[in-house]
Amino acid sequence: MHEPVADSRMKTHLTTILALIATLEYVQTFPMKNGREIYPEENAGIDSVILAEGDIVLDLPNDMIGMVRKRRQPKRRNAVRDLYGTWLNRTVPYEIQSSYDENQRREMRMAMEEFEQKTCVRFRPRTIEPDYIRILPDGGCSSSVGRKGGKQKVSIDSNCDNKGTIMHELMHSLGFWHEHSRPDRDHYITIMWDNIAKEHEDNFKSYSSDDIDTLGAPYDYGSIMHYRNNTFALDRSKPTILSKFPLPRGVVMGQREHLSAIDIFKINRLYRCNITHCPDAGIPKNGVRVGDDFKVSKTVKYKCQSGYTLVGSNARYCMDLGDWTGNFPVCLPSYKGGYLHYCNLDQGTLCGWKQDYTDEQNWTLHNRSTPSDSTGPKADHTMGTSEGYYIYLESSTPCKEGDRARLISPTFSFLGTKACLAFHYNMYGKTMGTLNVYQRVGGKNVPKFSLSDNHGTSWHMAVFVLDDSSSFQLVFEAVAGSSFKSDMAVDDIVVGSCDSLSTLVNAATPETMSCDFNSDTCGWIQSKDDVFDWTLEKDSTSTFNTGPDCDPTDCANGTYLYTEASSPRKSGDTARIATPVLKGGGPRCLSFSYHMFGSSMGTLRVYNVELGAEPQLLWQRSGDHGNLWHREQIDLVPKSPFQIVFEGVRGASWRSDMAIDNVDITNGECADMVQFNCKFDTDWCGWTNAQSPLDTFDWERSNHSTWTPGTGPTADHTTSTGFFVYIETSGPVAPGSVARLVSPRMTDESSGFCLEFWYHMYGRDVRTLSVLHYSLEGGGIVSLWSLTGDKGNWWRRHRQTVTSTEQDFQIVFEAVAGGSLGDIAIDDVSITPGACYSFDAQVLSRRHFPFLQRSGR
Repeated sequence: MHEPVADSRMKTHLTTILALIATLEYVQTFPMKNGREIYPEENAGIDSVILAEGDIVLDLPNDMIGMVRKRRQPKRRNAVRDLYGTWLNRTVPYEIQSSYDENQRREMRMAMEEFEQKTCVRFRPRTIEPDYIRILPDGGCSSSVGRKGGKQKVSIDSNCDNKGTIMHELMHSLGFWHEHSRPDRDHYITIMWDNIAKEHEDNFKSYSSDDIDTLGAPYDYGSIMHYRNNTFALDRSKPTILSKFPLPRGVVMGQREHLSAIDIFKINRLYRCNITHCPDAGIPKNGVRVGDDFKVSKTVKYKCQSGYTLVGSNARYCMDLGDWTGNFPVCLPSYKGGYLHYCNLDQGTLCGWKQDYTDEQNWTLHNRSTPSDSTGPKADHTMGTSEGYYIYLESSTPCKEGDRARLISPTFSFLGTKACLAFHYNMYGKTMGTLNVYQRVGGKNVPKFSLSDNHGTSWHMAVFVLDDSSSFQLVFEAVAGSSFKSDMAVDDIVVGSCDSLSTLVNAATPETMSCDFNSDTCGWIQSKDDVFDWTLEKDSTSTFNTGPDCDPTDCANGTYLYTEASSPRKSGDTARIATPVLKGGGPRCLSFSYHMFGSSMGTLRVYNVELGAEPQLLWQRSGDHGNLWHREQIDLVPKSPFQIVFEGVRGASWRSDMAIDNVDITNGECADMVQFNCKFDTDWCGWTNAQSPLDTFDWERSNHSTWTPGTGPTADHTTSTGFFVYIETSGPVAPGSVARLVSPRMTDESSGFCLEFWYHMYGRDVRTLSVLHYSLEGGGIVSLWSLTGDKGNWWRRHRQTVTSTEQDFQIVFEAVAGGSLGDIAIDDVSITPGACYSFDAQVLSRRHFPFLQRSGR
């Protein structure tokens, strides 16, 4: 049967109209030059710099440029995730090259003014600032992402000298990537690969959440950072990017006119515009502070009274993190049983230390980050800014594996008192070498400290007792690792009496610590005075009928620490490992899990080692304790800075493997300790569902995907095989129903607490997740945080400061159901003393029993 001719013609017209509408979706009006539409961010023909996504400058070492050009797969950096990638004081110093005419300068001023009107970011002409942007016509239109340090170019050529495109490049310099490269972009757009040349495909890659922080903002078709939908097209009449949803009214993909509402939100969140002040900057004992303005970008200065030396930063400024740069300084006696020597290198000199020219390399004075990516510190330890200096080993070519750099101190003399050395080190790099410290007495080098391996991006403190000697020198030796990712650095060197340095150590160290060994050894130090080392292990040990089968809390993926008793080990061999140094004073509870299974099991001992004191034996066990993990708690009251040492003594045969895991040192007595860190893998950790009428349904615990497709997580956050807790909103649960999960009772502390957790809010009907603070002494319920709506099918982290109310309290997670596709989940909840976003306490390291004077060894 044939359809009527009229209907056929109508369908033909309708098809033509729909095709025209589809074409209009990507045929848009954009800047023209000489009658041709321009695509400034494509930078066609520009080869003077290495560019990603058309206009992003990659800062690469010279020896990598050829490799990147050949592969055309530039490595992206995490500027927006990095404190050092944002601009200090929310201010971008700038210079503009004189060759621009007045019209171009007016466009630049208007671009900067829009940022200043709608965000807390400011652009200021440069005076003496070391980090700044220089705007110049450098061939094309491009910028680095975030602050790189020193002068960095923003190229604005004649093809991109309009306000909108200038704003696009300035957004890059503030720390933002293109919108289309977000990890969740495939939910919102389709990349039309057939219309993209092979050499431009890298420009359309999406990246993981490890690379790009979306700052919790929804996908933004109208962002000034979004590509036009025919960028890099083979055929300009066809799209390279196609929206999966109709664009909101008035939204133009690839617009270069103004900041979108979401652009403004993200800038204000990245630069933490809601933070206006830092906490009280404090006054050091025996010192004074100059300055009482604690607003963001303000500076305070410190000095000591006569007879005291300032150790630490003499000036700190309030960052937009709501915290001060550098570390709180300490005033130490200038003379107490011997000369106090302090060198922070910030004057650009070595403070009387000298290079040893019999070695292969020299230590290098430097500020800011080292030249090589993914190794070395970002800034010095003292100041925490580009103003401070440190020394480091540059391990790039011509340095080769095993090359040594030695620095020799002036001569010191300490009589009638024990002398100590304290310093900060940074050992960040996958192929890290070794840092050694020697005490040189009578021309002979006595090993005092040795450390290898990657210890992360942070600065750590080492402190140890020196041997008695009327005259000695110290030698710092850096030994290069197997590649350029072996830069190691030293800063803030202090030599003085141990009594004096105990004040410094207490000021720079945390009171508590926790380590499950699942990522690394948490900065613990293997002894150099023992016979063999403790070893990280996953699954069972290699020897039958000895050692654990797996980690006590995460059998599938967890890691523990153990001693391998097989050959060449023999009876009586010892392995010792020590925690970082912790602040003394007040009671502490040491908790740990141990495993001692084997017919010829040896002995496990635990010591407390305080500064300058003899080791104190706290606990020991010997013999076979079965193929079980046991939990132990020990009370101690350290009076001065201390470390905990675990010593394993091998038994009569290879059936002597012993293990430890989940070591926690907390404030207070063990009887007062409550578990506030919970992965929900074993149980609820003391969290309970509220009872009716406080809520209308319960949270549930699960280790598999939720029951309804299109909502909830498929696995837990911790290991993908463990448990999480969630609300199941299908079935009889009505929209608006409330489920409340309540923590154990918590005793308030003046420092407040940091609540950290991971949440999953995925589903069309997701309603609201809130965090409530319930005061148990009549203070009522206060909302700390709340979030509403679908946030995508992945886990997100939130950190929330819980300020002190001087009342015992509980934390409540409140979830409101929105419909059957509205499951909400949480995992990995921790509550720790101190405000969030404060810098992690410094980790201290040294050899076995570093506080103990060990003469004659």
